[in-house]
Amino acid sequence: WIFDPTSKSFSSVAANLADQNFTATSWPVLISGYVYISYGGNTTPYAGAPVNIAPNNTVLYTDAVGKYSITETRGWSGTITPVDYSCPNYTFPFTPTSLTYSNVLAAKTENQNFTLTPSQMYTISGTFTDSVTGAPIANKTIVLRYKNGNEVPKIEVTTNSQGQYSLKFLPCWSGTFDPEYGTNLYITPYTRTFTNITSNYTYQNFKVYNYNYGTPPGWEHIANAPTVHTVSVFTTSNPNVCGTTLKLGDLIGGFYYDLNNVLRCGGYGLWTPEKNTPVVLRGDESFTDTTKKLGFRPNDVINWRFYSWEDGETYPAYPTYFTNLGGQPLDYDGKWSSNALSAIQTMPGYLYHEVELPAGWGSISSYQVTRVSNITAATLFSPVVNDLVILQNLTQTYWPGGSVPGTWEWSRTKGYKIKMANATTLPIEGCPGTSNSVSLTSGWNLFPVLVNCNVYLTDVFTSSVISKVIIIKDVAGPGVFWPDMGINTLQILQPGKAYLAKMTSLATITYPACSGNEKSNNSPFPEMANLTPWNTPVVNTATHNIAIPAGCLTQVNSGDYIGAFIQDGTCAGLTLIGNTTGNAVITLYGDDNLTYESEGFYDGEMLTFKLYRPSTKKQYDVWAEYDSSLPSSDGTFVTDGLSAFKEIQLTSTGTGEMNDEFVTFYPNPASGLIKFSAGHAGATYHVTISDLFGKSVFKGIVTDKAEINLSGLNEGIYMVRIENSGYVKIEKLVLNK
Repeated sequence: WIFDPTSKSFSSVAANLADQNFTATSWPVLISGYVYISYGGNTTPYAGAPVNIAPNNTVLYTDAVGKYSITETRGWSGTITPVDYSCPNYTFPFTPTSLTYSNVLAAKTENQNFTLTPSQMYTISGTFTDSVTGAPIANKTIVLRYKNGNEVPKIEVTTNSQGQYSLKFLPCWSGTFDPEYGTNLYITPYTRTFTNITSNYTYQNFKVYNYNYGTPPGWEHIANAPTVHTVSVFTTSNPNVCGTTLKLGDLIGGFYYDLNNVLRCGGYGLWTPEKNTPVVLRGDESFTDTTKKLGFRPNDVINWRFYSWEDGETYPAYPTYFTNLGGQPLDYDGKWSSNALSAIQTMPGYLYHEVELPAGWGSISSYQVTRVSNITAATLFSPVVNDLVILQNLTQTYWPGGSVPGTWEWSRTKGYKIKMANATTLPIEGCPGTSNSVSLTSGWNLFPVLVNCNVYLTDVFTSSVISKVIIIKDVAGPGVFWPDMGINTLQILQPGKAYLAKMTSLATITYPACSGNEKSNNSPFPEMANLTPWNTPVVNTATHNIAIPAGCLTQVNSGDYIGAFIQDGTCAGLTLIGNTTGNAVITLYGDDNLTYESEGFYDGEMLTFKLYRPSTKKQYDVWAEYDSSLPSSDGTFVTDGLSAFKEIQLTSTGTGEMNDEFVTFYPNPASGLIKFSAGHAGATYHVTISDLFGKSVFKGIVTDKAEINLSGLNEGIYMVRIENSGYVKIEKLVLNK
């Protein structure tokens, strides 16, 4: 008997004590034994054998060593019967068929066994080998969790010197092997399933992977911390990068910003496709130290990242959280808390399109569908806004310094002109789009590159589309594809850039899928070396292209340079004549309206050319006659103009300097009042002053020593155009107040 309580103590009793009771319970009795399988002269435990306990008809199952065990009250009577094993064509009885008990007063643990003697068993065998070396996993004990209804969850098997294992099962057995071995080791296939076996199964092999590949640069973190925030990433969370699931051993980490605003790793977990991944994010143990930060602090945003060992890249991830699991509330605001628990519901990751933006004018596009839908230009460019001067497409402008907001939506199917104060890189988060086609309209188009690889222009503009092309050119550069002129200095379209195309009619272009080697094999046209005494032209997006047919090059040698010059002698266009038997092209650059200096041509300014011959180090003035069949044939600069020389002549006696009348104005910069000075005192000149958007703010006639009061205008840059019969001069005016 067992008494409760086991005893009572008394001391210096001076009065009656009632209700000093004890409760007696009969001592339980233990009945246990083993169930075996005897086959081929070997006796082995029968794990998972069903055993019926009467009179309650309770069914229990033997453990991994075939043991069953029940505890009953003293004096129990009943019967223990192993359930006969049967399947079609097979019935195997037990010996004995049952054991009967009556008024059990003591434990029964000896010889309470049963043995099944089947006439047939089947073998499941195979090997465990290292996935990298192929070496056997020899003489190792591996847990084979085989599952079949209420069978035991685990069984151990030991490999031999060749890494081989072998297990025997009764006919009609069904189950799933789910092997487990060591820490940071992973076994494939993840499982092997067998159904109603009626034969031997050989070559049921497994490969063992070590998936802890170390810590990549930038993922270092403190090993221990007094406080942590634990986040569970389930297999159902499906961590992926643009639909591609993480691979075994890839990292899932949480990052915080340190005191220098540098992103630091606060902890990571190793992804396994079959098991949940815990991510332990460490708190800052130096919380009171204002000079350093070595972990998360309360309410820090958890910045999630993936690391792929396959391509050595880190990717951003943006999970959603469970608010609770099984009724237990969880932290779900995406911020770090001390000793908190969170669980990830979904975990999509994204690619970075790192767009390199050089200083000065250029172009930009992206093949990505941005992570944030309908993202505005201002939001997308916020990481580089301090270096962004202006962003434009053919109809919209974002000019942070000019108070022109970028509230309009960025589009993957558009190209953009851009000017940067300093070179930088813009990370665009997103995933590649599903469509690689762009519709082009009649006239000018600013089109993007919709693939992540260099691609040949003629693979995008196929023969049916090229028949509609007038010209394709760099947004800010010398590259030109001009079919009618037989000119092709723009052969490669590069991701991250945009290009201008003038079309005769509607067309659709489609980018071919990248095959993986275009970036290395398809190189852009090499940059031209400037071996002249002239300055290298300042590139911008206002360009005028002039074709130079081979028939015009009779006085020109291979290796000569032809340059175009503005009034002050600055070179604003330069080309190298590489071969006098082929057509050439020169790209002229307009003036940048966003700078005080004059770097290029103004619209309507007369064009002047020179030739430089490096072999003799001589310069020549170039006289040109223009082809009247092209749109721009009057010898003046036009933004997006197209011209062609009909004939050129070289003269070595001139200096190439302009011999126009001298007309100027001063002061510049001015605060409001400007005065004019003319070379001919009696001459009159038409003056037009416009702002940078082309709006006229003054029109009038002036003479020598005339004054104009512009004090009513806002500060900024204005364009002053001075002209009379046969004379045109354009100059910038800066108003400062």
